[in-house]
Amino acid sequence: GSYPSTSEAEPELKKLKSKGLGAEVREVEVPGKGKWFRLYVGQFPTVKDAEATGKNYKTEKLIRDFVVVKVPN
Repeated sequence: GSYPSTSEAEPELKKLKSKGLGAEVREVEVPGKGKWFRLYVGQFPTVKDAEATGKNYKTEKLIRDFVVVKVPN
């Protein structure tokens, strides 16, 4: 998810963490929109691993949808 404030991101973050997912919020600069707060779940060695895990999380109804991105450290 991506939210315009941390107060909007926090409920979803808490929900993901309560499901046992290693979630975090990171601040990003969105061109033309300013500062936004994005939810990230997990770190994976490959894109393939991330996609497989995301599909599994969807099947288990832990998440609604996902996007795989490479995040700078």
